[in-house]
Amino acid sequence: MDRAIVYPGALPRGADILQMNKNAVTGLGHLAQAMLGTGTVVAGLACTPTGVPSLQVNIAPGSIYTYGQVDASSYGSLGIDATNIIKQGILAAQATLTISPPSTAGFSQVYLVQAQYSDVDAGNTVLPYYNAANPSVPWSGPNNSGTAQFTNRQGVCVVTLKAGVAAATGSQTTPTADSGYTGLYAITVVNGQTQITSPNIATIATAPFFVALPAVPTLAQLDVRYPQIIKAPANLTFYVNSGTGNDSNAGTAAGNAFATIQGAINKISQNYLCTGQVVVSIANGSYQGFTIAPSFVSSWAVIGNVANPNSVLVNATATGGRGCNATGGVVVSVSGIAFQAYYENILSQHSTIYCASCNFSAPTSYLTSAAPAISCTAGGYLLLSGTCGYSGNGNSFIASGSGGYISMGYTDVNVTYSLALTLSGTPSWAGAFAAASYCGLIYFYPSVVTLTGAATGPRYSASYNSIIQTQGSGASYLPGNAAGGTSTGGLYA
Repeated sequence: MDRAIVYPGALPRGADILQMNKNAVTGLGHLAQAMLGTGTVVAGLACTPTGVPSLQVNIAPGSIYTYGQVDASSYGSLGIDATNIIKQGILAAQATLTISPPSTAGFSQVYLVQAQYSDVDAGNTVLPYYNAANPSVPWSGPNNSGTAQFTNRQGVCVVTLKAGVAAATGSQTTPTADSGYTGLYAITVVNGQTQITSPNIATIATAPFFVALPAVPTLAQLDVRYPQIIKAPANLTFYVNSGTGNDSNAGTAAGNAFATIQGAINKISQNYLCTGQVVVSIANGSYQGFTIAPSFVSSWAVIGNVANPNSVLVNATATGGRGCNATGGVVVSVSGIAFQAYYENILSQHSTIYCASCNFSAPTSYLTSAAPAISCTAGGYLLLSGTCGYSGNGNSFIASGSGGYISMGYTDVNVTYSLALTLSGTPSWAGAFAAASYCGLIYFYPSVVTLTGAATGPRYSASYNSIIQTQGSGASYLPGNAAGGTSTGGLYA
């Protein structure tokens, strides 16, 4: 699978992002082709009568896999790519099809349910564009034209109904699928029929439904040579206690707690499958940093002492240490912990972190590295809320880069996450309090954010098409005693 290469200081191009998406589609297409071949295959898409019988049928969510061109039309700034791969079209929500019986007495009619892959460009919106004459006021659309543009190319499974020719009962025939479509079901109705039931629906003999793999034999599941995966209930709680715990414990009660946060995460990841959230409850004490990587756990909640975060200290000041490192697309909430680290206190890479009521300190490596206290990169998302504190001279408090998104507080019509951040000891920023680069975004919600305490150094730095959004709160809104700066397409608003 091809991968893009970027370099520090190089200007990002729209084509680079499009090419990364295209590389992913191409790689997955070749993987699907290795498993499925080049013929059309469908999965899901079950056809059933409606709950209350009627002249309608429901098509369940599913997907279609078809051999076709990567891009039959231009993909953003990239042109047509006629290379053929296996493409996946998805029917994300149930579809309902309506059938009309023939109007002639003694006649019957067959309807064909057919499916096809389709590329659909969606998300039509007016995008902000860089305004070289006044960078603080972006253009609306290309050349400030107000023109809306598509923002998403979807691979869609299109399901339609094709009516056959009504004929005397017993002589009716099933219509052939339209060009590009694959026939899935034949539904036969007679004159005067008022509802469709299961006997009216027949699967087409040549319909290419994906054959499910057989279940793993029981003896193989019980093979003691391999760790046994336990399906855990949602919100199962595990316990960690540095004073009384042991990483060989089960961790399912305070009396048999793990000793380290990392030990708990490792054992839970190896032994449990959980479609809900796993809670890791941390007792007062001192702990080393921890990393959470992809596993069979849907999401994590690492909870210390929310009332007194300093009672739960994560000390990762050894060379190369990070406090909380979330990587590979995991979802983590962290609360009630005080962090000290060599590099970042909190780092989100491709992942989602909800951080509330924690205390932070400057990385001990800030004189030799540009590590901020909190960092979000590689398309990650990080929400900071609750009552938080920070102390120490550092490079930056928060930094977002490579498509990372940091939300400082959050509010909308349905939910509010307020943030009260207190700076202690007049911290000094070598870089800036808030730094964004390479398409990073830092978004402040001033109506629910309180920033307390003095600091020295630049307030903000935005570069390489990044944005720091304060909703018009002004150049002096952020902590510091020196003006912030923007460069190379960066925007502060």
